[in-house]
Amino acid sequence: MHTQRRTHELSRRACLSLGAGAALAALPSWGLQRESLAHPLRLGCDEAVVNSGLASLWQRAFARDTGLVLSLIVEPASRILEMLERAEVDMSLTNVPPAETRLVEMGLAHERTRVAISEFVLVGPEAVQKTLQPVPLKLNPQALLPLLAGTKTPFLSKGDQSGTHLFEQSLWLARRITPTPNWYHTALASIPIWLQASESNACTLVERGVWERAGRPSGLSVWSDNSAEWEVEVHLMRAFRINHPAARLLTQWVSGPRGRALAAKHPGYRVA
Repeated sequence: MHTQRRTHELSRRACLSLGAGAALAALPSWGLQRESLAHPLRLGCDEAVVNSGLASLWQRAFARDTGLVLSLIVEPASRILEMLERAEVDMSLTNVPPAETRLVEMGLAHERTRVAISEFVLVGPEAVQKTLQPVPLKLNPQALLPLLAGTKTPFLSKGDQSGTHLFEQSLWLARRITPTPNWYHTALASIPIWLQASESNACTLVERGVWERAGRPSGLSVWSDNSAEWEVEVHLMRAFRINHPAARLLTQWVSGPRGRALAAKHPGYRVA
């Protein structure tokens, strides 16, 4: 009888233990995960910072200076920040200040550091620009979007929740403009958006660094220029739930003299 009661008690404790384990497994893992230098530092990058060549430039120089491997994971900014929150990347390099700030305020990211400044520019066919306004449009960037909507000038959106797409959406929202399908279209992800703009006689928004890296494609011109409203800061940020020993070193290196000098010389970027 005593043996039966003991067996029953052990079985009950085992079930409780399994149930508690399952419950814990279903909850987010808030414990700090630790990596070692044997693992590459995973840096999630918005595609614009990679397509401009800046992220790759830092990657190569950081490896030469420190001997440490930096692995670039390229996705739209929104996706990168989701990965940072889930500790699927160690750090992020993005150009969406409002979303980054929210993660820091929620305690899901920390050590957010500005490492470069760029700007978004509206580009489009030179012939279309001349028909819309004889005076260069770049002299009045604030009037660009109302003009596009009013004339139903074809516009290509990235539509991918990248930093460029989110910034574009904020511009329409700020001007209370609702784009309509008869002139507003989503670009294909597989082809550079500036090539699609040139082929479809449409305009689009690109980050200045990407535009410069593309070599200023023939037939397209910048319709906006040097607008403080269209500037964007690029930030490096660490995941809160994971601790890679090289993460702080990368922040110090990129925001230090070496990283700043490389960014300042790279077309489309500046440092402050």
